Amino acid sequence: MSISTRTEYVKLRWYLLVFILSGALVAQPEKTTTSNENKPETSGTFDLTVKRQSATYTPHQHSRTRGWFLYPGSAIYTGKLKGNTDVIYPLSFGYTSAANSWGFNISYFKHVLANTTYDYTYASTGYASPGRARMQALTRTELQANLYKYFSPADWFRIGLGGGVRNINTSQSYDNLYSYEYEYIRAYGPQVSIPLTFTLSPRIELSLIGNAFVARGKRVYEKAIGYDAYIYKSWGPPNVRGLYYGDGYEARVSFRALENLRLSVGYDYTKSIFEYGHYRVISLPYSAMDGFGPQNYPQTDRTQGWYLAASVSF
Repeated sequence: MSISTRTEYVKLRWYLLVFILSGALVAQPEKTTTSNENKPETSGTFDLTVKRQSATYTPHQHSRTRGWFLYPGSAIYTGKLKGNTDVIYPLSFGYTSAANSWGFNISYFKHVLANTTYDYTYASTGYASPGRARMQALTRTELQANLYKYFSPADWFRIGLGGGVRNINTSQSYDNLYSYEYEYIRAYGPQVSIPLTFTLSPRIELSLIGNAFVARGKRVYEKAIGYDAYIYKSWGPPNVRGLYYGDGYEARVSFRALENLRLSVGYDYTKSIFEYGHYRVISLPYSAMDGFGPQNYPQTDRTQGWYLAASVSF
C-alpha cells in the first residue's frame, strides 16, 4: 500500500467517524426533567466476559512468501495454510456508568500457531516442483484499552464514540540441530472504536462494533548458525520497526439469561497491513543472515472466527 493510498485510508475512517458523531448529536433527544427525577442513584456496572472462539489466523509471514524471487527467472508461490485454526479464549473487562453515558473496556487474547503447514510450488524457467513446508512456530497477543462516550438517540438504540490504545506482539522462532532464528515485534498505537447497540427485546440485543488502528514498535532479530564452539551469530539492526495499520469488525447477539448473566454468539474479523520500517539501512552482513525480513513490502495479516461468550455483571 503506497503512502498516498494509506493517507486516503486513514482519511476515510476519520470522515466516517465525524459523520456518525454528527448524526448522533443531531438525533439526540431533548432531556426532560421528569425522566431522571425518580431514578435511584447507582454506581454503574462492571462486566467480565469470557469468549470461546474458533479463530483462524493468517499471519503476514505467510503472505510475504508469495512470489518471493530467489534469483531472476525463479520464484516460490505458496498455497493455503493448513493447521492455522485453533480454539482461543479472549478475555475482556469493562465498566458502564449508571446513566449509560460513558464506559471503558480492556480486552486480551493470545493465539499460537505451532503445527501450521502450507503447500508451495518452486517455479523456474521451464521447470516447476511442488512441495509442502512447515511454518515456524508463531505467537501473537493483542491487548486493547478503550474509553467510550455513549449517546442514546432512541430507547432502542445506543451509539458509542471511543478511542484508546492497541498493543500487538508477535514472536516467531525456528531451530534445528545447527541453527536457530528468532524475531520479536512489540507494537503500540492509537485506535478509534464505534459500538452500536440495538435493543430487540427486553432480553435480546444486537451489537455491531467497528474500529481502525495503527500500531508501531521495535523489531528484535537474532540468528545463529553452527555447532559446538563454531557458532556464528547475527543481530538485526536496532532501528528497524514493525508497522501494523488496519481495521476490525464484530457482530454479536446477546441474550440476558439472568439479571447479571448474558450469553452471546458472534463473529469478529480483523485485517491489518504489516510493513517493516527503516529496513533499507541494513548492511550486507545483516541482510545475508536475516531470514525474516528482506521482503520489505506490505503484507496482509488476518484474525477471524465465530465465538460463544458469557458475561457476568456486578
